[in-house]
Order: sequence, then C-alpha cells, then structure tokens
Amino acid sequence: MAADESGVSNKPSHIAYFVKDGAERSFWTECGVAWPHKDGRGFRLKLDAVPVGGVIELRVNEPSARKQSDSDPTNTEAL
Repeated sequence: MAADESGVSNKPSHIAYFVKDGAERSFWTECGVAWPHKDGRGFRLKLDAVPVGGVIELRVNEPSARKQSDSDPTNTEAL
C-alpha cells in the first residue's frame, strides 16, 4: 500500500457500486472508488462508468467483503 508525501495511505476508503434492481434481487457492479477529503467533509470519486439508471452505493473498502462479492457479483449479503 503506497502513501502520498504526507504519509497518508492512498488506498481508497470506499468502493463505488452501481446497483440495478432486478425482479428478484439487485445486481451490484463495481464502478469506482472514493477517498475522503483531508478536512473530512467530503469525498473524491473516481468512477470508471457513470450509470444512466439505478443507484451508486459507496461501501467501506473491506477486502474480505470485496473478495466474496467478486466471486458472485449479485451477492448483496456480503455488501
């Protein structure tokens, strides 16, 4: 994990997911990452895609939850 000049980690604090509701369950697709501002009053977002419909959810970047959800992208229980 790299750090910037101030010694703060540059690992994203949150993962952005595009959530589309389906007939029986929701489908979650990772679409970006977020870092908190130094003043703690907002986030910097880097989105790889911008959905036209649905919702973007920001979730805390927890490697165990990401690993489980990566194996089954429709598994919302891990998120």
